Amino acid sequence: MTPFDVAELVALDRAVFGSSAMSGFYFRQLLDLFPAGQLVATHEGSVVGYVLSGRGEPATTGWILSLGVDPEVRGRGLGARLLARALAALSEVGCQDVRLTVEPDSAAVRLYERYGFVAAREEADYFGDRAPRLVMCRPNRSG
Repeated sequence: MTPFDVAELVALDRAVFGSSAMSGFYFRQLLDLFPAGQLVATHEGSVVGYVLSGRGEPATTGWILSLGVDPEVRGRGLGARLLARALAALSEVGCQDVRLTVEPDSAAVRLYERYGFVAAREEADYFGDRAPRLVMCRPNRSG
């Protein structure tokens, strides 16, 4: 991802997540903080998917911060490919487990389960706005 992708990522995020979409500020800050953890998929010159990831605390814990795929290209395995690349990148930098949050009733839960994530807990007010999130964890499979 480059700074030039930020406007396209914001537009895609709005198409995917509606009012819960991230701002350009957030995308740009993640680019600066975790440059190797940002993957973008394009099709015919347009951004159609992305995954944002980074190392947490402790440094052996990785996070999938967001994964979005254009509704027009869903069902073609793009989300799975982006997730697989992000997990490989986190493993390469020493992350022994990976975490993420997701809406409990989201179809994405099944994708994450296929990649070894399990529900750790559900938080009813994760963002402080009464929006429940399922916290999922994936232990390192390389060991």
